[in-house]
Amino acid sequence: MSLGCKGGLTVAFTDNGFTNLPGYDLYIFEVGSSKEAVKVEVSSNGIDWLFAGNITGGKSAIDLKTENISTETIFYYVR
Repeated sequence: MSLGCKGGLTVAFTDNGFTNLPGYDLYIFEVGSSKEAVKVEVSSNGIDWLFAGNITGGKSAIDLKTENISTETIFYYVR
């Protein structure tokens, strides 16, 4: 999928979710000749969003713990 400049993508986990566990919680892989920075947000309901971190493109990992996100919350959406 090509998002173009300033494009966006929301992904929904429909049969599972993810939480803030020790270590990296999200891995994002970008393919293509250009690597672009991305702001990543997570949501448990698809309406209320929390900043999860910024990535630089290519292969990136985000640890939700560094953003002070509760370990009790189950997330079903990433954008």
